Amino acid sequence: MLSKDSYSISVTQGNKIAHEHDERVYTPHNADRSLASRNVSVKSTKDLKTAFNDFFRDSIAQYNSKQKREDRKKSYDYYSDILNGTCHEKPLYEYVIQIGNHEDNGVTDSEFDAEKWRELKKQGKFKSASTYVQQHLNRNQSREELKEVLLNVANRLESEYPSLKFWSIQLHDDEMGTAHAHIIFSPIGEGYKNGMQKRCSLSRALEQMGFVTEGNNFAVTQWQNDVKNKIVQEMNAIGYARQYMNNTEKHLSLNQFKLKTENEKLAKKRSELESDNAILAFDNKLSAKKKKELEEQEKKIKIAQREHARKQRELEAEEKALRERERRVQQLEVELNRRSETLLRAEAELQNKQERMRKRERVLRVEEYVDRNVDVPSTQRPDRALPQIEF
Repeated sequence: MLSKDSYSISVTQGNKIAHEHDERVYTPHNADRSLASRNVSVKSTKDLKTAFNDFFRDSIAQYNSKQKREDRKKSYDYYSDILNGTCHEKPLYEYVIQIGNHEDNGVTDSEFDAEKWRELKKQGKFKSASTYVQQHLNRNQSREELKEVLLNVANRLESEYPSLKFWSIQLHDDEMGTAHAHIIFSPIGEGYKNGMQKRCSLSRALEQMGFVTEGNNFAVTQWQNDVKNKIVQEMNAIGYARQYMNNTEKHLSLNQFKLKTENEKLAKKRSELESDNAILAFDNKLSAKKKKELEEQEKKIKIAQREHARKQRELEAEEKALRERERRVQQLEVELNRRSETLLRAEAELQNKQERMRKRERVLRVEEYVDRNVDVPSTQRPDRALPQIEF
């Protein structure tokens, strides 16, 4: 049935858990609030940490009941224990699923000027920015069909992958890119002989679902490919094919691309250090001078990592400042409307006063005319009533 266009598919891990962004607690700088109704919330969790700890509470209680020594009992804040622990496990994982890119399956059409839209928002002209977006929406039928494919797969994730506890599944269609789904989950490992019978473990969770690492064929990559295959099946069913692309950067936002580049540089430096260490250990000729050089390089990497973290905080602070500016602009709009109404009332009152003055002037002219043309002393004039003029 394949007769339509082909599109790339990506299932990428996020750099961090962006729960408030995913749940749209605020409108991101790269989204337009006029498109908010196009978003779809498949599953939502308000407090991830509390939900996580509640999920594992019974397993912790069962484990603690078997411990005779208090110092061997586990805390019920399992989330913090994993987050601050020395193991490589994480309590939460976030992935972004996307079909196509902004060029072939974008929210807006090819005539849309993102810089113009951003400039309008920077000037506080949010209504104009939204109007501009509405004028340039991508109205191709393929875009809506592929969004439906993405939504169908998102709705099946919980049933397809039972060893992953999904906390949040949000489909975003309001950003100036491509419709995509954010998913946040915890991997659930079960059936352990020792320790907690149910615990957070990505490798065990993937193994339980049939994804096992073999050489360079990593289990998590197998799972990502399985998600892609499910998308391909949905696409094929309505006539679309998968496009294989070497350039995966099209699926990344500008901030994600910058962070990815920085991470690659750091990973490259660390890889170089590890290679040097392996060679020196093999030759058993590691000199004090070489050690010092390696330590200096390690310090530079740590400094670069701190700088990287600082830049990330600055980006988050800038986004927060933009939200605050948007709120102030909205308040100013309300105040301007109120002052405009007051000015209109003042203008109306001024016009009324001018009209009364004109009427009074006409009366005075009539009286002046009578005084000038009647040649009789005022004491002998017959009383004559002047016309009554309202003013």
